[in-house]
Amino acid sequence: MIAGLWAQGNYETEKANLMSGNRLSYVDGLCVGNETQGRRVWNNAGNPGLTFEELKTRVDEIKKLSGKLTTTADSWDMYVKDDRLMQLGDWVFPNLHPFYEKGWAPAHQDPAKGAEFMVNVLKDHFNAEKVGPGRLVALHESWWPSAQDGTPSDPTYQGAGSAANQRRFFELLAQMKGPDGSPLAFVYGEAFDESWKGGEGQTGPMGVFGTHWGLWHDMDSAKEAVDAILTGYRPGYGL
Repeated sequence: MIAGLWAQGNYETEKANLMSGNRLSYVDGLCVGNETQGRRVWNNAGNPGLTFEELKTRVDEIKKLSGKLTTTADSWDMYVKDDRLMQLGDWVFPNLHPFYEKGWAPAHQDPAKGAEFMVNVLKDHFNAEKVGPGRLVALHESWWPSAQDGTPSDPTYQGAGSAANQRRFFELLAQMKGPDGSPLAFVYGEAFDESWKGGEGQTGPMGVFGTHWGLWHDMDSAKEAVDAILTGYRPGYGL
């Protein structure tokens, strides 16, 4: 169980909740903040992120308070731009979504090309030389949408979000090797479709895909990708 703290405006409340009762007994690791550095670069007025120094202070504080393995998560390119992120926390936990990579055109159109893009990113930027020998690299976010609402503003995204593509993406992800050659560690997600994400990326293609990231439509309705997860296995893990 890896618990997440948003660690921004509500940080003090989150910290108090985390330390309340026996909650920590159910937690194996903690992720402090998500894309706090990316938000500064993206100039998100509603959520400006944290400076690196603020983020490091909070990661260190939560690790000391909890006694648990602790890290942060950010967009993969932020780790490349600022290698201090590679050394922050107990493991490296990037977000790597090939679906966002329209600059490498096939990555968002074909799950196989998306997987190829991911392999290259991990090999080139998250190898032992970059992150340090023996340091775990696990994917915090790596998803594919199952449908779309309307027509994306970028025509190259038309038809890319589908249940079949989502299933294929997770099948490939489960077979992927990490930068050290061992089976790639990742978090299956996003668990459920979230209606509030319908406006995500309103000026770009993401707005029409935002409500379809989940592996389940809702608690009682699984998508095709879940069948692949439940009937498949993770090579190297014996699952």
